[in-house]
Amino acid sequence: MINVSQCNLHVLNYSEPIDQWLSLEELKQHVYTIPHLPTAIPYVTSYYKERWGFCMSHEQLSSLPEGNYHVYIDSEKIDGSLHYGQAILPGRTSKEILISTYVCHPSMANNELSGPVVATFLYSRIKNWPDREFTYRFVFHPETIGSIAFLHAYGEHLKKACVFGLCIDLLRRQRQAFEL
Repeated sequence: MINVSQCNLHVLNYSEPIDQWLSLEELKQHVYTIPHLPTAIPYVTSYYKERWGFCMSHEQLSSLPEGNYHVYIDSEKIDGSLHYGQAILPGRTSKEILISTYVCHPSMANNELSGPVVATFLYSRIKNWPDREFTYRFVFHPETIGSIAFLHAYGEHLKKACVFGLCIDLLRRQRQAFEL
């Protein structure tokens, strides 16, 4: 049994609701795994296609016995709003450097925690510069849809003011051996 209260990745993000009994073969058509990483649970979304599904480890899927399964996803899509945060460090000029990062993927430290942490430390360093030439705009938003919403609101301004942009995402320390 999988349950979103055990792992928030278990239900396909933006899943349609369902309450049906299905055979294992029917169920497998709606299950997402990563076979080459048998213990990993993938993060799968369905923003642009109406479908339902589950994400589980390949080991979990392989261990399911034949039979019928009660498939239940209690979800709903409602009109809401998208939030993003931004902070601006003014410089001597109105020319801007845009630094953005994502805040949208649950339970994924490399993807979701590294960018905001590095952006926060970068903000802290830059705010202490006594004489900033450029204005620095830091934006924290959901990936893709958040970028679209932010650009819808600020795109015309950025076309005129932005001289450089940086997206901080998927940062990790990598050790590498070098031969001399």
